[in-house]
Amino acid sequence: MLSKLTGMIALRYLVLVCVFGLAACDGCERSEPRFDGGAVEIDSGVTTDAGSFDAGTSDGGRVWQRGMPCWIEPTDEDPDGDGLTDEIEALLGTDPRNPDTDGDGVLDGCEDVNRNGQRDGYESDPNTADSDGDGVSDGAEDANGNGIYDRDETDPLSPDTDRDGTPDGQEDRNQNGIVDDGEMDPRSGDSDGDGILDAIEDR
Repeated sequence: MLSKLTGMIALRYLVLVCVFGLAACDGCERSEPRFDGGAVEIDSGVTTDAGSFDAGTSDGGRVWQRGMPCWIEPTDEDPDGDGLTDEIEALLGTDPRNPDTDGDGVLDGCEDVNRNGQRDGYESDPNTADSDGDGVSDGAEDANGNGIYDRDETDPLSPDTDRDGTPDGQEDRNQNGIVDDGEMDPRSGDSDGDGILDAIEDR
């Protein structure tokens, strides 16, 4: 009897850990660098604050952080001014004469965040306007165009950002990246806060 009771308690504990672990794990399906737990030295010599993020690129002592806009350093080797040299664009298959090859509103050099000429697991696709196929363009999901999924945005690499069972493109019915009247919030599993998941209310 005691062992059975202990087993039931352990099972409930495991379920709670899984539920709260998933809820707290924002973007865990992505292989992007995670938030630092505290101040960390980056090779550029700059110390970033807790919650900052090194996308693997630094220039002149700067590092990318969530919420920061994507910056472009103009060079003679980058005729279209998207932040990628022609050599890198050839590796990516992007158009070296078009700064936004897929026309999604995010520059090619901001989608290839670390500008290494390949699409890494935390980057949207500069050749596809809707990387996750949810019906909302990468530019509408990545509202500030910095190539990084920030907390006030939907995830361009997840068709269901809030994991409520309803794809972002169905919650954002006009797919403009804004929560308009009559729409559910694709960033929240319970848009109206009534304790019932949007996916259940939307049946």
